Amino acid sequence: GDYCTEDTCDSDEGCVFTPIDCDDDDECTEDDCDSETGCTYTTTKCDDYNECTEDSCDKENGCEYEDVDCDDYDECTEDSCDKENGCEYEDVDCDDYDECTEDNCDPSEGCYTIEVDCDDYSKCTNDYCDKETGCYWEDVDCDDNDPCTVDKCCRTEGCSNTPKKCDDDNPCTWDECNTVTGFCEFTVNDCDDYSLCTNDECDEESGTCIYTEIDCNDDDECTIEFCNPDSGCVFDNVVCEYEECKESTCDPESGCEYTYYDCDDYDSCTDDFCSDDICYNVPIDCDDYDECTEDSCEAGECVHTDVDCDDYDECTYDECDSENGKCYNTPVDCNDYNMCTDESCIEGECEHTKVDCDDYDECTIDDCSVSTGCSHSTRNCNDNDECTDDNCSSVAGCI
Repeated sequence: GDYCTEDTCDSDEGCVFTPIDCDDDDECTEDDCDSETGCTYTTTKCDDYNECTEDSCDKENGCEYEDVDCDDYDECTEDSCDKENGCEYEDVDCDDYDECTEDNCDPSEGCYTIEVDCDDYSKCTNDYCDKETGCYWEDVDCDDNDPCTVDKCCRTEGCSNTPKKCDDDNPCTWDECNTVTGFCEFTVNDCDDYSLCTNDECDEESGTCIYTEIDCNDDDECTIEFCNPDSGCVFDNVVCEYEECKESTCDPESGCEYTYYDCDDYDSCTDDFCSDDICYNVPIDCDDYDECTEDSCEAGECVHTDVDCDDYDECTYDECDSENGKCYNTPVDCNDYNMCTDESCIEGECEHTKVDCDDYDECTIDDCSVSTGCSHSTRNCNDNDECTDDNCSSVAGCI
C-alpha cells in the first residue's frame, strides 16, 4: 500500500488513487509525503547567513528578517554592522587639531573641548597659546623709558618703576632727577614768590618757604589799604556807600558817617518823607471812604463831618447812602393794613380815619371788611305778602 494516496474503487473507472493533502497551513514547515510513512513536515530553515539580521518565521508569512539594533547609546562610538561579524563599535575621533584645547568625549554628550590653561601665575610674562605649538610665554617689558626710574619686575606684583632717590639731605634745595640724562640735580630754593607784598625766606630745618605779609595798615578809617604784588602798599580813599536820602562824610577815626535829609515842612497835616534823594510832603489821607461824611484834617487829626440830609419834614425818614453820598427822604409808612381806614401823617404822627362806605343807595346794605374794604349788598324787600308787589327805590328804599 501507498500511504500517500487514498485508495478507492469506481464501478466505471476501477481503482482510483487520490493523493493525500499534506498541507498543514504552516509557512514554517516544508510539507511532503513518504509512501511508507505518509505525510512529513520539515521545519523551514530561515537562516540568511547575515549577522546583521535577526531571523524568524511566522506561520502565516514564513521567514522574516529584522535588522539588528547596534546602537550602544554611547556618543563616543560610531556604530555599524558587518554581515559576517555582526555589530562593530569604533571610537569617535574628537581631535580638533588645536594644541590650545584638551579634547574629550562624554558618552551622553559626545565630543567636547576644554581650553588649555597657559597661566604660569607670573605677572612678569604675557601668556599665549598657539594652535599648532601650544602654550608659550613672553617676558613683560617693564621699561617706562624714564631714566629717572628703576625698572624691575616681581613675579607676584608685576612691573614697578621706582623713582631714583636724589635727596641731598638739604631741605632748602630742590632735589630732582634730569629726565634726559638720568642724573640727580640739586637747585637752591630762594623762595622768591616775586611779590612785593611778602618777606620771603627758607626754614633751614624744615625746608619750608615762609612768606610773611607786609603790614600796610595806616590807621586811617578813610583809606582802603591793600598791597599790589608788583608795587607794594597802596592807599585808596574810602568811597562811602550810597544810602538813600542821607548825606555822607568820613571821619579818620570812625569812618563813614550818614545824616538824614531834613524834609519837615512843619505842617502837621502832611506826611514828610524822602525818596530817591527828593523830599516829599504829602497831605494826610483822611478819606474814610464814606460818601456821607465831609473829610478834613485839623492839627494833624482827621475830622469826619456827617452830611446834612434833613428835609425838615417830620413825616419822612432822612438818611444818606454811604456809597454814593445821595440823601434819601423816605415817607413814614402809616399803613395799618386795614381797608376800612384812610392813613395819613401829620407832624410826624400817623392818623387813621374811618372810611365812609355810604353809596347813598337805599337799595343796598353798606358794609366794610378789614381785608377787602367797602361792600354793597342788595337789600331784600320781600315782605312775604303775595298780595303786594315788592320794589325798592334808591331814594326811599323798599316800597
